[in-house]
Amino acid sequence: MMKVQVVYDNRGTGTTLHYGWGFSAMIGKTVLFDTGEDGDKLLSNLRSLGYDYNEIQMVVISHDHWDHRGGLWKLLEKRRGLPVYICDGFRDSFHQDVKEYGGNLRVVSGRTEIAPGVFTIGPIEGEYQGGPIQEQAIALVSSERADRQQLNVVTGCAHPGVVKVVRECSAAFPELRIDSVLGGFHYKNKEDREIAEEYRLLMEMGVQRLGPAHCSGDRGIEVCRRDCGEKGMSVDVGFLLDV
Repeated sequence: MMKVQVVYDNRGTGTTLHYGWGFSAMIGKTVLFDTGEDGDKLLSNLRSLGYDYNEIQMVVISHDHWDHRGGLWKLLEKRRGLPVYICDGFRDSFHQDVKEYGGNLRVVSGRTEIAPGVFTIGPIEGEYQGGPIQEQAIALVSSERADRQQLNVVTGCAHPGVVKVVRECSAAFPELRIDSVLGGFHYKNKEDREIAEEYRLLMEMGVQRLGPAHCSGDRGIEVCRRDCGEKGMSVDVGFLLDV
């Protein structure tokens, strides 16, 4: 059993945890996926949720946007030499900043197992504000027993489209059923009918649990509750998912 916990999100009503724009999730106790916008808030949330940043063995940054990499620098100040996994499409200045903060930059170009059962699929082509963008997602294989293995997907913003991201992850593990999809779905500027169609496609693909967060927007979350029933999960900072 693997645990995924949201440690940074822009929703945190009723919690003492810090929240702000962006997304970050701990995968187990050793893999940090994205870092939100603010390093002080990120480190505080990690402490409050019982994580020791000294146990983190690697950071994966989904794409080169401030609200997913902003907290990285505070972490690298504490943990020089920490591996930082990125894909193509990050600016040269980001590469340089990681090196100056003492990070060990690693660029992935395809499916790569970075920890037991934890994979990055490599860059997926998308579009943002009229231009191209590359983004990677995390695919989790949830059990060591072959007869019980399932696929779980964690997204940053899903700029390429969450359906495309899930299809890419599924194509890399065609033998596995898709259990959960958690993270930013980038629905905040979409109309309800477009959102509903994407949820329909995801459920047709066999996804059992859907957790829209971050840039999924209020409508993205409401349509999930309306259309996905018990498959929809209510996500905010501190949310814990067993996979």
